[in-house]
Amino acid sequence: MSTAFSTHDSIEKLMARGELELGKLRMKGDRRRTLRRKIFKGATLHFNCGTVSFQCLVRNLSGHGVMVELDPLNQLPETFVFRLAGDDRRRQAELAWWHGSKVGIRFLEMSD
Repeated sequence: MSTAFSTHDSIEKLMARGELELGKLRMKGDRRRTLRRKIFKGATLHFNCGTVSFQCLVRNLSGHGVMVELDPLNQLPETFVFRLAGDDRRRQAELAWWHGSKVGIRFLEMSD
């Protein structure tokens, strides 16, 4: 079954199929709590009382977490501090999943 939609599909049809949520398109079968915004921006993961940090590349972002690319040889603890480049906020975060160089990070507090 295709998850594509036609430009001729009405808003009502998209809503009925669950592909339109709060004014945003969501692929059918996507079970995420919130939609992701694709970005390509640097970030830093800090841990060990701020004495250790890793640079990473953020590939998508939501209010609940991010998916980053990180060197798979790095050792990452279960909890750490996440900081997006250009943003002074530091967010408590935890490791959600890790597959190769892609890492799912869950924020421990909600976004403003």
